[in-house]
Amino acid sequence: SGGELGIAGSLGINVFEANAAARLGTGSTLTLRDGADSASNTGALNIAATSATMAGIRAGADVQGAENVGVGASFALNITDHTTLASIDSGAVTTNALGTPDNVTLQSTGAYAMRTDAIGGAEGGKAITPVAAVSLAQNDTTARVQAGAALEISGSLSLEATGRGSTVT
Repeated sequence: SGGELGIAGSLGINVFEANAAARLGTGSTLTLRDGADSASNTGALNIAATSATMAGIRAGADVQGAENVGVGASFALNITDHTTLASIDSGAVTTNALGTPDNVTLQSTGAYAMRTDAIGGAEGGKAITPVAAVSLAQNDTTARVQAGAALEISGSLSLEATGRGSTVT
């Protein structure tokens, strides 16, 4: 700035929502049919949801050359809401009069990352550099079968939910 007083400010705000779902929703009907072979099983029923997200924000202020007072303030706020869902909802109907599935698998996989950077700098006879960074992450990864009509299977039922989160502030 080169004068008696130098002031710089930086504000960064990021609000990010991501939803990924694979589901048999309420009111939906799935009819399972056997192929042309003589077996009564229809094979596997797989419901899978996958999500990979990254949310980032950076705030940076820098005051240089102030002779008397330099103020370089930065604030960064990063808010995320991530949901990954594999579901057979209540009220969803599976019709298997023409064959039952061998195995039913519901798999939900979420990889969530966020990075929040706040950088500040000030130069002068008196240098003031307030810097703050805040990260708020809400990550939900779910595999579920809700109450409802009976689900007949001839093999196994597998539910798997894997969520990995990484936050750097």
